[in-house]
Amino acid sequence: MQISVVVPVYNEEKYLPDCLNSILNQTYSDLEVIIVDDGSTDQSGEICDQFQSRDNRVKVIHKSNGGLISAWKCGVDNSKNDYICFVDSDDLIQKNHIKDMVEVVKKYSVDLVLSQVKKISDKKISPFIYTLKSGFIPNYREKFLPKILTDLDKVSERNLPPNRWGKLIQKQHIISNLKYVDDRVVYGEDLSIMFPIFCDIDSIYVIEENDNSYLYRYREGTMVSGYDKTRWLSIKLVYSNLKKVVEEKKNLPNNMMNQVEIDYFKALIDCYKNQIRSSNVRYKDTEMLIQKMNDFQLFNSSKSSNLKGMSRKDSMILWNIFHGNRLTNWFIFKLIEVRYNAQKKRK
Repeated sequence: MQISVVVPVYNEEKYLPDCLNSILNQTYSDLEVIIVDDGSTDQSGEICDQFQSRDNRVKVIHKSNGGLISAWKCGVDNSKNDYICFVDSDDLIQKNHIKDMVEVVKKYSVDLVLSQVKKISDKKISPFIYTLKSGFIPNYREKFLPKILTDLDKVSERNLPPNRWGKLIQKQHIISNLKYVDDRVVYGEDLSIMFPIFCDIDSIYVIEENDNSYLYRYREGTMVSGYDKTRWLSIKLVYSNLKKVVEEKKNLPNNMMNQVEIDYFKALIDCYKNQIRSSNVRYKDTEMLIQKMNDFQLFNSSKSSNLKGMSRKDSMILWNIFHGNRLTNWFIFKLIEVRYNAQKKRK
């Protein structure tokens, strides 16, 4: 059983060799490694070619820059196997990562396999980012899917990580759901593909930790942690498509649209905070952003005041977006601005 490993690359010359070595040194060797160089301007492209010349399992595709989604889509389009594993070019996988997931597929014919995920920084590995009990997720469609994005009784972290990576995925599920993924998205791009896949599948298996974790490298200033000037555009595109997922797919739990709605409101909070991360932020910019959010009206904003389990600060931000005025927005703007400035000084 050969596995296709898709590695999207853009300007990662510092971390790329370690990433690729961690893939090629897997205890499971029957691999097709597709590296998509998305128009890198550093030495990443040359590094990719070097690995291709040394290992016949490696296939390098050089393309003009189109963003992360276009890169991994290109990798999927050029893959030839039924199962795909994604690895981002600054991350690592432990030596049994692929072997243990493949063994589960062979034994149980499961739709999706998950590994545990750890955080890596300066080659130091931290404890698990999240911990899922190993084995089958019991009653997946009946009990787990109804709270896969959020527990409706208490707004919290997602109950299943929506990342592409750290999983072994049937290619057919990826291909059939690409229509919900917009190449322009840079925030929530993994959620765009994984949410419809979660809605389609019937079974998920979590492998027991055995030197097989996905090692996620967290870096300040990345798309996840830094300021993103396209955040609002991404949110509009992502959640419009997630709404379509629920509208178009059959046999979903009744509360799936409510889950998307709550997750959308949480994304608005993050978008507001993101705006204030800008180095040249102006109060007027937050006013303009709030106006755009209210004009969009993807969901009924009146429900935003009934979310349970949210922190006081986030509740205040969400209330301000839909029900506040210039005075409350100025107060919240200054409060968050002071906090971010204090964080910058400590670094």
